[in-house]
Amino acid sequence: MEHLINFRDGIITYENLFWLFKNAPHEAIDQLQFEEDLLQVSFFDEKYILDVGWYPNPRKNEVFKVYVIKNYDWENPLFIRSHKNINHLIPIIEQGINCIYKEYLHR
Repeated sequence: MEHLINFRDGIITYENLFWLFKNAPHEAIDQLQFEEDLLQVSFFDEKYILDVGWYPNPRKNEVFKVYVIKNYDWENPLFIRSHKNINHLIPIIEQGINCIYKEYLHR
């Protein structure tokens, strides 16, 4: 299947986001039960990791989060963005990928 996102040289190591594929049925997306771990993509021999998750909380303030991690330093992400609306997730993932390439090219 063809992705809606160009992961460039990234290698998908975990994927629980079938809606990233073209022609995913909208009724399936509407009924999707999200898990915390949604997507992980490694770049440049795992030097960089793009991590996407869904984080629920008791106050109904669930958010999707996108992290860029360098050298497995989860305490100090290079990039972190969040949004409540799934429709904003793809552009945020693309921003994370751009962050990786900008960082990699300027190292």
